[in-house]
Amino acid sequence: MTIYTGRGDEGQTDLRDMSRVSKTNARIEAYGTVDEANALIGTVRPTGHADLDETLEAIQNHLHVVQADFANPDPDEGDPRIREEHVERLEEWIDEADEELEPLRSFVLPGGGDAGAALHHA
Repeated sequence: MTIYTGRGDEGQTDLRDMSRVSKTNARIEAYGTVDEANALIGTVRPTGHADLDETLEAIQNHLHVVQADFANPDPDEGDPRIREEHVERLEEWIDEADEELEPLRSFVLPGGGDAGAALHHA
């Protein structure tokens, strides 16, 4: 696999099955958004906290599966797909983090430093 096709794109891109779609297609927009979130998470690693770094890396790997799923309009049985266990694990991480936080009494303003702002953006 190469990072470019060498044939120009004319506003089109390939999905995994080599079908051509517009770069404004909802599927392309979706995996571009997931890619941005993944990149933002990558900007805060390493945090200096091994358990948090491990969780963030696992989330990034889950996001790669999301992207692969979006890029594949006709997946085969063994292809990467978002499954129930991915969602359940993400919910577990959220619950674990929530246990360490004070109860929310208002909206959260992004910030607290570069890492906090990047994670809020992601």
